[in-house]
Amino acid sequence: MNRLLILLCILISGSLYAQVHKSYAMPEDTTVYSIVDKDPEFQGGRDAMYKFIYSNFNYQKMGEIDVQGKIFVQFVVEKNGCVSNIKITRNLDPFCDSEAIRIIRLMPKWKPGEFRNKKVRTKIEIPITVRLE
Repeated sequence: MNRLLILLCILISGSLYAQVHKSYAMPEDTTVYSIVDKDPEFQGGRDAMYKFIYSNFNYQKMGEIDVQGKIFVQFVVEKNGCVSNIKITRNLDPFCDSEAIRIIRLMPKWKPGEFRNKKVRTKIEIPITVRLE
Protein backbone atom coordinates (compact mmCIF):
# COMPACT_ATOMS: atom_id res chain seq x y z
CA MET A 1 0.00 0.00 0.00
CA ASN A 2 2.84 2.39 0.86
CA ARG A 3 4.51 1.64 -2.48
CA LEU A 4 1.27 2.35 -4.32
CA LEU A 5 0.88 5.66 -2.47
CA ILE A 6 4.50 6.67 -3.21
CA LEU A 7 4.09 5.71 -6.87
CA LEU A 8 0.88 7.72 -7.09
CA CYS A 9 2.59 10.78 -5.55
CA ILE A 10 5.48 10.51 -8.01
CA LEU A 11 3.12 10.29 -10.98
CA ILE A 12 1.05 13.26 -9.81
CA SER A 13 4.11 15.44 -9.12
CA GLY A 14 5.60 14.51 -12.52
CA SER A 15 2.34 15.43 -14.22
CA LEU A 16 2.20 18.76 -12.40
CA TYR A 17 5.83 19.50 -13.29
CA ALA A 18 5.11 18.84 -16.97
CA GLN A 19 2.14 21.20 -16.92
CA VAL A 20 4.02 24.01 -15.22
CA HIS A 21 7.18 23.80 -17.34
CA LYS A 22 5.76 23.82 -20.85
CA SER A 23 8.09 25.11 -23.49
CA TYR A 24 6.99 28.45 -24.89
CA ALA A 25 7.91 29.78 -28.31
CA MET A 26 10.10 32.85 -28.23
CA PRO A 27 8.28 35.94 -29.51
CA GLU A 28 9.35 36.95 -32.99
CA ASP A 29 11.77 39.86 -33.16
CA THR A 30 9.85 42.80 -34.64
CA THR A 31 12.68 45.31 -34.23
CA VAL A 32 13.31 47.49 -37.27
CA TYR A 33 17.04 48.03 -37.77
CA SER A 34 18.62 51.07 -39.41
CA ILE A 35 22.19 49.84 -39.14
CA VAL A 36 22.90 46.26 -40.18
CA ASP A 37 25.90 44.13 -41.08
CA LYS A 38 24.53 43.48 -44.57
CA ASP A 39 22.19 45.97 -46.26
CA PRO A 40 19.02 44.84 -48.01
CA GLU A 41 19.48 44.49 -51.75
CA PHE A 42 17.06 44.81 -54.65
CA GLN A 43 17.27 41.78 -56.93
CA GLY A 44 19.87 42.79 -59.52
CA GLY A 45 21.33 45.63 -57.46
CA ARG A 46 20.93 49.40 -57.33
CA ASP A 47 20.94 49.94 -61.10
CA ALA A 48 18.19 47.35 -61.56
CA MET A 49 16.15 49.04 -58.81
CA TYR A 50 16.27 52.43 -60.50
CA LYS A 51 15.54 50.86 -63.89
CA PHE A 52 12.46 49.26 -62.30
CA ILE A 53 11.37 52.57 -60.74
CA TYR A 54 11.80 54.69 -63.86
CA SER A 55 10.27 52.12 -66.21
CA ASN A 56 7.14 51.94 -64.02
CA PHE A 57 6.77 55.68 -63.40
CA ASN A 58 3.72 57.19 -65.14
CA TYR A 59 5.25 60.04 -67.12
CA GLN A 60 2.08 60.80 -69.12
CA LYS A 61 0.57 62.86 -66.33
CA MET A 62 3.92 64.47 -65.55
CA GLY A 63 3.59 66.70 -68.62
CA GLU A 64 0.42 68.20 -67.15
CA ILE A 65 1.95 69.19 -63.82
CA ASP A 66 5.47 70.27 -64.92
CA VAL A 67 7.28 69.32 -61.70
CA GLN A 68 10.91 68.28 -61.28
CA GLY A 69 12.97 67.40 -58.24
CA LYS A 70 13.65 64.64 -55.72
CA ILE A 71 11.36 62.56 -53.60
CA PHE A 72 12.74 60.63 -50.63
CA VAL A 73 10.91 57.39 -49.87
CA GLN A 74 11.44 55.40 -46.68
CA PHE A 75 10.30 51.82 -46.23
CA VAL A 76 11.04 48.61 -44.36
CA VAL A 77 12.42 45.53 -46.06
CA GLU A 78 10.93 42.64 -44.12
CA LYS A 79 12.70 39.40 -43.23
CA ASN A 80 10.97 37.70 -46.15
CA GLY A 81 12.02 40.44 -48.61
CA CYS A 82 8.65 42.19 -48.94
CA VAL A 83 8.44 45.96 -48.48
CA SER A 84 6.18 47.61 -45.89
CA ASN A 85 5.65 50.86 -43.98
CA ILE A 86 6.18 52.99 -47.09
CA LYS A 87 6.21 56.72 -46.50
CA ILE A 88 7.46 59.87 -48.15
CA THR A 89 10.05 61.68 -46.03
CA ARG A 90 10.60 64.53 -48.51
CA ASN A 91 7.76 65.28 -50.83
CA LEU A 92 7.64 66.94 -54.23
CA ASP A 93 4.08 66.94 -55.53
CA PRO A 94 1.00 64.93 -54.49
CA PHE A 95 0.91 63.03 -57.79
CA CYS A 96 4.65 62.27 -57.77
CA ASP A 97 4.52 61.22 -54.11
CA SER A 98 1.63 58.81 -54.68
CA GLU A 99 3.32 57.48 -57.82
CA ALA A 100 6.51 56.78 -55.86
CA ILE A 101 4.54 54.89 -53.21
CA ARG A 102 2.69 52.93 -55.91
CA ILE A 103 5.97 51.87 -57.52
CA ILE A 104 7.59 50.83 -54.23
CA ARG A 105 4.52 48.63 -53.56
CA LEU A 106 5.04 46.99 -56.98
CA MET A 107 8.63 46.03 -56.25
CA PRO A 108 9.55 42.35 -56.28
CA LYS A 109 10.99 40.85 -53.11
CA TRP A 110 14.33 42.18 -51.93
CA LYS A 111 17.19 40.24 -50.42
CA PRO A 112 16.67 41.13 -46.72
CA GLY A 113 19.19 42.85 -44.49
CA GLU A 114 21.22 40.81 -42.02
CA PHE A 115 22.44 41.49 -38.52
CA ARG A 116 24.64 38.92 -36.75
CA ASN A 117 23.95 36.43 -39.56
CA LYS A 118 20.16 36.65 -39.10
CA LYS A 119 17.65 38.18 -41.49
CA VAL A 120 16.15 41.30 -39.92
CA ARG A 121 13.59 43.97 -40.71
CA THR A 122 15.56 46.91 -42.11
CA LYS A 123 14.53 50.52 -42.69
CA ILE A 124 15.97 52.17 -45.77
CA GLU A 125 15.46 55.44 -47.60
CA ILE A 126 15.98 56.04 -51.29
CA PRO A 127 15.87 59.20 -53.40
CA ILE A 128 13.83 59.23 -56.61
CA THR A 129 14.66 61.99 -59.05
CA VAL A 130 11.71 63.17 -61.14
CA ARG A 131 12.41 65.14 -64.29
CA LEU A 132 11.00 65.49 -67.76
CA GLU A 133 13.38 64.99 -70.63
